[in-house]
Amino acid sequence: MSVTAISRLVKAVAIVVVAVAAAVAPAAAAPTSGGSSPAEITAAVMHSPDPHAAFHALSAADRATFLTAFANQTSVTVIDRGGPYVPTAAERADMQTGPVPARIKADLTAVSGCWYRYWYKSWYDLGIHDGDSWMQLNWCSSNSRITSWSQSNVGCGGHYGATCKVGGRADLNVGWEVRSTRYYQADFFGFNNTFCMQIRGGATGLYSENSSAKGGCPLS
Repeated sequence: MSVTAISRLVKAVAIVVVAVAAAVAPAAAAPTSGGSSPAEITAAVMHSPDPHAAFHALSAADRATFLTAFANQTSVTVIDRGGPYVPTAAERADMQTGPVPARIKADLTAVSGCWYRYWYKSWYDLGIHDGDSWMQLNWCSSNSRITSWSQSNVGCGGHYGATCKVGGRADLNVGWEVRSTRYYQADFFGFNNTFCMQIRGGATGLYSENSSAKGGCPLS
């Protein structure tokens, strides 16, 4: 076989190999605007020496991607503790009271029990720890009815350019249980997101907890 024929054969084989490789290669994931994933965009802003400048340097599409992630955070519980609670006279005076029989209202010293629950959560934006929030619910009951309750040790904080402030609260006493919610407002350079934590305290000391990155902590 001539050198020319061999050269032609090698080129033909190379073309076939390239075609087969292209056919079997996995399809690449579709990139976001600018070729970066949501996690990459978030990390680039949060880990920047100047998050404010990095955020405002994003394209409109990448900024929208960042804010979508900011409004859909995940969270983990860091501290969750509680037990019997003995309120001071001043604390008892500050506690809200619910619609309970008059004879119980007249003698709140005859409660069958008081408890507290302290809950601390860390919030994450695509794996980056950008905030924390915490609250405590204190409640008392008598004759299987909630008689009074209060919130204490409430606060929040932000990291990597994010800030947080404590918002309003909502409460509902259904007799056998009090449901107490605290709202928080996270801010990232003018863009806000409201989230919440809720603790429910039962008349026998049982409790449950709920939180939402979108501010959805219904009392129903």
